[in-house]
Amino acid sequence: MSFHSRVLFSALLFLSSLFMISAHAQPASGTIIAEQLSGRCIGVGGSSQADGANVIQWDCVGVEDQRFAFNAVGSAFQIIADHSGKCLAVENTSNTQGASVVQYSCSQDPSMLWSVEGEGNDQIIRANHSNMCLNVAGRSAANGANIVQWPCAGGINEKWAINAGFDSPIEPPIEPPVEPPVEPPIADKPNFAPIMAEQLSGKCIGVGSSSLFNNADVVQWECIDEQDQSFAFLKVDNGFRIVAEHSGKCLAVENASQTPGASIRQYDCEAADHFTWIVQGEGNDQTLRVAHTGMCMNVAGVSVADGADIVQWPCGGGINEKWAIGSALDTTPVKPSIWTEPQDLPLVAVAAANLPSGQILLWSAYSKSTFGGERGFTQTALFNPITGIVTEKQVVETNHDMFCPGISQLADGRWLISGGSNAAVSSIYEPQNDTWTQVEDLNIARGYHGQTTLADGSALTIGGSWSGPNLDKIGEVWSQGQGWVEKPGISGYGLETADISESYRADNHMWLFQAANGLVFHAGPSKLMNWIDINGEGNVLSAGLRDDDNDAMNGNAVMYDVDKILVLGGAQDYDNGQGTNNAYTIDISAGVGNVVVEKLTGMIHQRTLHNSVVLPNGEVVIVGGQSISELFSDKASVFNAEIWSPETGLFTELAPMAIPRNYHAVALLLQDGRIAVAGSGLCGEGCPNNHFEIEMLTPPYLLNQDGTAAARSIITSAPDQLSHGDASEIQVDSTGEHSFALVRLSAPTHSVNNDQRRIPLDSVQIASGRFQVNIPNNPNIVTPGNYFLFALNSAGVPSIAKTINIR
Repeated sequence: MSFHSRVLFSALLFLSSLFMISAHAQPASGTIIAEQLSGRCIGVGGSSQADGANVIQWDCVGVEDQRFAFNAVGSAFQIIADHSGKCLAVENTSNTQGASVVQYSCSQDPSMLWSVEGEGNDQIIRANHSNMCLNVAGRSAANGANIVQWPCAGGINEKWAINAGFDSPIEPPIEPPVEPPVEPPIADKPNFAPIMAEQLSGKCIGVGSSSLFNNADVVQWECIDEQDQSFAFLKVDNGFRIVAEHSGKCLAVENASQTPGASIRQYDCEAADHFTWIVQGEGNDQTLRVAHTGMCMNVAGVSVADGADIVQWPCGGGINEKWAIGSALDTTPVKPSIWTEPQDLPLVAVAAANLPSGQILLWSAYSKSTFGGERGFTQTALFNPITGIVTEKQVVETNHDMFCPGISQLADGRWLISGGSNAAVSSIYEPQNDTWTQVEDLNIARGYHGQTTLADGSALTIGGSWSGPNLDKIGEVWSQGQGWVEKPGISGYGLETADISESYRADNHMWLFQAANGLVFHAGPSKLMNWIDINGEGNVLSAGLRDDDNDAMNGNAVMYDVDKILVLGGAQDYDNGQGTNNAYTIDISAGVGNVVVEKLTGMIHQRTLHNSVVLPNGEVVIVGGQSISELFSDKASVFNAEIWSPETGLFTELAPMAIPRNYHAVALLLQDGRIAVAGSGLCGEGCPNNHFEIEMLTPPYLLNQDGTAAARSIITSAPDQLSHGDASEIQVDSTGEHSFALVRLSAPTHSVNNDQRRIPLDSVQIASGRFQVNIPNNPNIVTPGNYFLFALNSAGVPSIAKTINIR
């Protein structure tokens, strides 16, 4: 800044302070011009005086509705329209990209505070509440184009020339520059190679005109062995950055756009998801997914022409999203993980449950390959994941077709299974002797309902309009000796989504968790969360919105730590819903009125109809699902698993499984720390999308970096049963520090597993290999039932679990 500018800056700051004191002092006014994009000025549409009037761009005509004063408020500014005296603001204080900029009566609302950065015709105006930039929608150069907020990405539609020809606005205070984080140096020069659309055109992608500038287009062109067609793949935690050799810049989706067809361009490299790419496949059949949307790099319009744009587009398996990447590139996952070869099962596993023995109980419906009607029996199978032995059984003794039920583990380890195709019937499975018993019928016939175990060993169920009459499916609680008791104060209507389908979809698959404070927390899939009190007739209290998430039907919610829930993906609508990569943590430990929701960077893939499994170290593995829900279909399947770390909040790509796992698939933790994945389909005999096989994932914590098995401890002594508040000695066969965690035996169906919860335990080392482990005294935290007790060594590798009953 020149001497004269500094003098002017100081004087203007002084004037701004006078403005804050005196109602008669007026800040200087000027215009805000999109000089690099269109040369047009922003203004208030129709010279409106009304609150909520849109801000647009128009030919600069010098009228008052195109003149604005910058009023300093702390280190930010209100931008005040001369003609109305109102302030520019983001509509409804929205955090959504693309939200309109409008005028409102001035206040201290954070959506009315803006920061100004840069100089000349290269200034950006940043909304303080969202950190997004003032932007011309769609890069339009037309009169009337809306002014919106959009994630800052350096585009010309977010660059402004403030005040040309008018008194200068007050400049923001000068702050010391923030040094960018220093990334670890690359040990060796990366390998560069072309990326070729070999199946489509045989052409290579490259940066248009060999540009060295940010925002340069990426296009396809005849392969000419030039540096602007040569790229390195640099590993980051959850994928790769793709670096152009000629410029050193990275390929990214323009403006971090979520829109199909958004351009791929080059920019200075950033640690952001729209710069992160996941590589799948091999040879000339590789796909490049961008992490922030899960969409694939694609040649626009399936064009074979030179100059065709490279864009993001939902992955659909077309040849215009298949690439041949130079063989020198290392595109293996960042973390090692291994899938077993699929093994045949006698049925499509639509539901599953852990058993104390380490086996899995699996079932479908009255048929092994289809469902429908009230047939009064169910096909089941016991699977031993160690030996691979499968034992089939048709269950007829409970007169219950257990397709799409509610499932809860009781205090003694039995499984309560309610409703479904036989919508009023309830059954109990006894793992110790492999027997089934019919118990009291539900008062309200249900299917696709939410169900969870409570602190006293009873079970709460809500919703489930898929089966039975279409009415308010109020809450009911089952307990031994009393059967099902209705709770009229717990209405299912307040817990629904806004599904576009008939109302029978809206109250399906609720995520319900016993909380430490004694209430039940309803985390979704509706975007509105709730607290549920089961005492007396019951009561429902609002817990607010799940941040900016929409309804997330067929997403997942996992209690990965005490009173901490991870929410993943889902779609607005049950069928033909667009899956998201949305991810949030919900902390309910502070109780009613103090729920804390934090939005995470997001999954690598957009998913709905997926399953998620908590590991004993608190990480969560996500498997299967589709980017767009299409029931009984293998289209848009997501094959690669991914894993979330609670320490970093980031997602990392894992190896792909062999078989699509979408609607009617299950996944659950095994006693040896692996994950079993099965099912998908149940669409009728001979349907090609029926998947009878089971496969198992060895997660990264069981492997060394080279993929060999990691050393793990063995629990040599532990009790079979403990009570709340007990301190017990646990012995392991190895020296060194160990930590301990309980993971509840659980049961998934239809992407829901409400019994799933992990509890890290306090422990003290008594002697080498001997530890005192403390069970929490609160049964709301450790709901009664069977748990896997894992010992984790100092490297975080879990033992094979010991099954312990706690009540």
